[in-house]
Amino acid sequence: MHFTTGNYPFTGVISDGRIAGKSGNAGVDNSTSAFTITLDMQAGDTLSFDYRVSSESGYDFFTFKSGTTTIIKESGEKAWRNYVFTAANDGSYTFEWAFEKDYSVAGGSDCVWVDNIDFSGDNVIALLGDADCNGVVNFGDISAIYLYLIVGGAMPEQGILNADFDGNGIVNFGDVSLLYMYIMGLED
Repeated sequence: MHFTTGNYPFTGVISDGRIAGKSGNAGVDNSTSAFTITLDMQAGDTLSFDYRVSSESGYDFFTFKSGTTTIIKESGEKAWRNYVFTAANDGSYTFEWAFEKDYSVAGGSDCVWVDNIDFSGDNVIALLGDADCNGVVNFGDISAIYLYLIVGGAMPEQGILNADFDGNGIVNFGDVSLLYMYIMGLED
C-alpha cells in the first residue's frame, strides 16, 4: 500500500488536537490538492476516515472517489465527519481524496482535513508518525526515526512513509520535531 500525491500535496498538521492531512492548495485558484491509495480488498473489507471541510460554499469542493465514482462531494463549513466505505466485491480499489478549487474566491479556511484513515483488511495502514508500524504514535516512533537517521537502522517501507510527518517526501529531524510536538500535545 502506498499513498501518492500531486502538485499541491496534503501535509501533516495538528488540527483540533489531532494529526490530520491538510490540503495544500489554499489560495491557489483553479487547482487541486489530492492523494490516492490503492488497496486489495475482499468483499466486506472497510476503509474508513474522518474529514472536515472549510471552503467557499457551492464552488470549492472536497471529493472522495472510488475509481471514477464520486462518493462524497461537499463544500462550505462542515464539522468533523466519519465515512466508511465497504467493498462490495474482491478486487483492487483506488481511492482519491481531493480539494478542488474553482477559478476565483476563497471561503473559510480554504482547505480540507483528512484523518484516521483505517483499513480493516490485511494491508499495513498508514498512520502519520507511526514509524515503527505498531499502530500507536508514541516516543518509540521518535526512537525509530533517530535510529534510521543516525545509524541507518532498518525501518519498514510503510514506517518511512509514516515518519514523513510534514509530507515533504523526506524523513529528517524536522519530522522528529513535529512528531515530538504532537506527542506532547503542543500546537505550533
